[in-house]
Amino acid sequence: MQGQGTLPNFTNSSRFLLKTQDMNLRSLLLCMLASCATIVSAQDVLVYFKSGNVNVYPSGIVKSTDQDADALRITLNNDSVITFAMAEVASVGNEAPQDLPVFTSFKFNNKYNDQVFTDVETTITPDTIRARVGAIGKWLTPSFNISDDRAKVWVGNKEQVSKQSRLPFEGDVTYTIGYEGWQQLSYTKIADEAWSEPTEGLIYEQINLTADQLSTNAPSNYDEDVDKLVDNNTGTYFHSTWGSGEYEKLPLSAFPYIEVALEEEVQNFTFGYSTSFRTADRFPLSFLLQVSADGETWIDVKDYTAEDGLPQSGVGMTYEAPLIRLDSPCRFIRLTMTEANYKNYLVLSEFWLKKLISEGEAQGPELIRPAQYAYQMRPYGRDVCVQIEWPTDTARVPAIYIETLSGIYPFDKETYLEATIRIDGAGVFPDFEGDVNIRGRGNSSWAGQYGKSPYRLKFDSSQKPFGLTKGKSWVLLANRQTGSMLSNAVAMKIASMVETAAANRIIPVDLYLNGDYRGNYNFTQQVGISNNSIDLDDESYATLLELDTYYDELYKFRPYSYSLPTNVKDPDLDEMDDPYPMFDLIQEDFSNFTDVLNMGTEDYANLIDVEMFARFLLVNELVMNLELGHPKSTYLYKEDLRALHSRYIFGPVWDFDWAYGYENTGTYCTTDPEVDFFDKLIRGLGYNFFYDLRFNSEAVKRAYYKEWKDFMDKHYDELLDYVETYYQYAKSSFESNANTWGDGKNYETVKNNTVNWLAKRAQYIYANLEQYDLESPLDISVGDANLDGAITVADVTCILNKILGQPNETFNFDQADVDCNSAITINDVVHEVALVMNQPEQSSTALSRRKADATLKMQPFQLGLSEATYCPLTLQVDTDDYTALQFELRLPSEMSIQDVDLSTQFDHHKAVFQELNTGTYRVMIYSDNGKALPAGAHEIYVALNAGQMLPEAQRVVSTSAVLLANRMGEDFRVGAQTTNFDVATTSIQDALHTTAIQGGETLIVETATARTLAIYALDGRCVKHVALHPGKNTISLPNGIYIVENVKVTISK
Repeated sequence: MQGQGTLPNFTNSSRFLLKTQDMNLRSLLLCMLASCATIVSAQDVLVYFKSGNVNVYPSGIVKSTDQDADALRITLNNDSVITFAMAEVASVGNEAPQDLPVFTSFKFNNKYNDQVFTDVETTITPDTIRARVGAIGKWLTPSFNISDDRAKVWVGNKEQVSKQSRLPFEGDVTYTIGYEGWQQLSYTKIADEAWSEPTEGLIYEQINLTADQLSTNAPSNYDEDVDKLVDNNTGTYFHSTWGSGEYEKLPLSAFPYIEVALEEEVQNFTFGYSTSFRTADRFPLSFLLQVSADGETWIDVKDYTAEDGLPQSGVGMTYEAPLIRLDSPCRFIRLTMTEANYKNYLVLSEFWLKKLISEGEAQGPELIRPAQYAYQMRPYGRDVCVQIEWPTDTARVPAIYIETLSGIYPFDKETYLEATIRIDGAGVFPDFEGDVNIRGRGNSSWAGQYGKSPYRLKFDSSQKPFGLTKGKSWVLLANRQTGSMLSNAVAMKIASMVETAAANRIIPVDLYLNGDYRGNYNFTQQVGISNNSIDLDDESYATLLELDTYYDELYKFRPYSYSLPTNVKDPDLDEMDDPYPMFDLIQEDFSNFTDVLNMGTEDYANLIDVEMFARFLLVNELVMNLELGHPKSTYLYKEDLRALHSRYIFGPVWDFDWAYGYENTGTYCTTDPEVDFFDKLIRGLGYNFFYDLRFNSEAVKRAYYKEWKDFMDKHYDELLDYVETYYQYAKSSFESNANTWGDGKNYETVKNNTVNWLAKRAQYIYANLEQYDLESPLDISVGDANLDGAITVADVTCILNKILGQPNETFNFDQADVDCNSAITINDVVHEVALVMNQPEQSSTALSRRKADATLKMQPFQLGLSEATYCPLTLQVDTDDYTALQFELRLPSEMSIQDVDLSTQFDHHKAVFQELNTGTYRVMIYSDNGKALPAGAHEIYVALNAGQMLPEAQRVVSTSAVLLANRMGEDFRVGAQTTNFDVATTSIQDALHTTAIQGGETLIVETATARTLAIYALDGRCVKHVALHPGKNTISLPNGIYIVENVKVTISK
């Protein structure tokens, strides 16, 4: 049994617990856990099994071993005995296996880590990996390679997969590199200690206050009187006299009070209150407590200030005083505010009194249950400790300094001012300087020239501020509303986690404008069709639409169905000589989409990217962005208005100032999180549109469940951690913002509310979703002409057969009518080809197809780097029954397909290809006239290009998911194949391309050819000539900076 790596059978118990009272074992455990890496001592017991498995029992927990002809027995320190049959055991020893596998590479690639803007390399030793990661958010997905392909990597007992497994790196993380079936017995904590809550020994009873017991010297002219203090509703508040009406405002030298007339006397009591949950601009800073027996003669009890723990700013802050003991009972209590952060206005949402009914001795926490530990098997191998330095732990947020040439602030949302910009990345992000143009932006968020307004930044050429993707247009979000400085950052993080379309990155900054501090802002991308937002290869017929009730663009329209206020954001129709053909095309296409949706059928799911819509809605529903009901800043785009296979994509998500319940209460994360989104959604112009999108398609409902399941499984914990991390990083900036604008202090409450609210809301939404069996394939609504559950080249053959009057084994008209015009034409073929090429990656084995009488083999080739090189493939078919072919070609990520050429045997066929993912292409070969492939060999030439030298280990090309379609429109599978290739040089230019250069302690040059290399100093002197041999060359040089083939290299020993 142990040869299979299972948990050993213990004589006393298969799994037993030990208490922390056993001081010897506890001390031993602490010693074992103190080191990040496990060291196998000479007395460890290693059991090698005939199966190839290995079990390791550390010396610290082994008491003795003995064996005879029948059994091996290992006695642990607690006298438990592990027994193995000798028939399973190959040998027993005390020496650890040699040459355990190691990490050969380990990095954090920005492709798999949304918060990492530039790839992070690490320093690797056999047992330790160190890196410095300048990013906000401490969950990371590493990319790694190991020295032995047979080995595996674990953290704890969970296997780790490069570029997929994501972990928190708040502290050190220990990876184990070993082999399947190699295990080690460990002593593991399975439950923490349980302690009782400490008590003061005081028992209070809340006094039931009614509105008629309360009075004030500053009654409200509006519906904001003292009755709101006892209505158990934090959304309402008492506001002392302001404005005009029956009551005059108090002079600034007087102070408002709240007076309570009790029904019975109290002597020992406490009071408490909560501040407004809407604003921090009316905040009490100190109080005087007075009491009276008759309501006439008042006794001063105590002044309460910040030193007594009174909160000094924030939204929804609470305070409860320690026990107040009077010398004699009272019936009247008065709380007078003596200082406020704005004039002498007193604003409170709730007020309460509690009387002491009994008291005893204070009790500290008591141990209810000690920690519990268990013996468990875990993977054995090389333990590698990964240590991450996070500069955000100690750094302030970046500062942006903008100086307008005119010396004035931006004064409107149209006029750009020329300016200079300097970004101080504070040691976390790269610094930057340059020229920029700045103007105001926003709708309700625009606060005028001197308010805390958002801004649009535009560079003359694309720039990479903070290391982000290059772009010309950027935004500074003001987050002016009280309590809102977490709202956009958190929502955009969710969008990045679930990979919504063109998700924005958020960086908190301190903004200085013409030398003046302007507060905490968010720096992010400007939404638009551009390389740093919606990045498209061809924008010729692309459009970006905005659903927005402000309806404020020059080119705008309302489709008949749903009457959505639709702004055309891109293309810029003003720049066209004749914009109306494009404008008409946009209106016609989007109106057709809304009409199809409004019909109530599921056909609309063929017109949108279902997965992207599910992600878009997940973000909005999680943060309760109710503006979808009366849409504002709601974006969707389409890449090609001419192509049927091009679908509407919802996103980027944008503008969450009114989310998190703010639209209903004016506060963030204080409303009930456990409510249905569509019940709360305002039934404006967007309600029916989004309701129908959400519920009228099984494909959408299934995709929504899948996205939520992925979120809860992979991102839920990370999101809650991110809120804490972002707050800690931006805390000092928030406090600086408070000094200028009033909002920012005591954001710990806002942060805690956000974490708790999001946790409850996510759990509520997920628990109430309709569940789907995600293992079962999704029904295909269009394109599966032969009804085999997949869209492939065989469906193209089926449709062509129908047009040409040739028979099909199976044919479905509705599926084949791709353009939904109730006729099967060549247009359906064109769109079916596009559908096939846009299907996700698949494997031929998963398709469970019958095997074809054919092979597809790749021939060896040499890759030249200065021009395209042809990779030859030979399709050998034994019969003339096949008409079309599709396959996927997997290349190193540095390579790409330039073209596909066919030999003369493919006399009536054409080839198309498309990149599915980085390094994976789909190739399809078919005939418009339904001609079959003659029996025999057919040559296919794939033109490949590589932009740089490839290490030998990466010189691999493979085919997969190879399918042949027969005359009857059926798929047959063909075996996959992999081949290696060489790199050849054909010119001097190639020799340069085939060189990889790296500095450090020595100069390392990798080349494909033998040649002479010249090394130059910075002043242009040639300091050395080196004869290079093919492969890796190591060259010793003195410390300094050198120029090697136009590359600057630093040598530092």
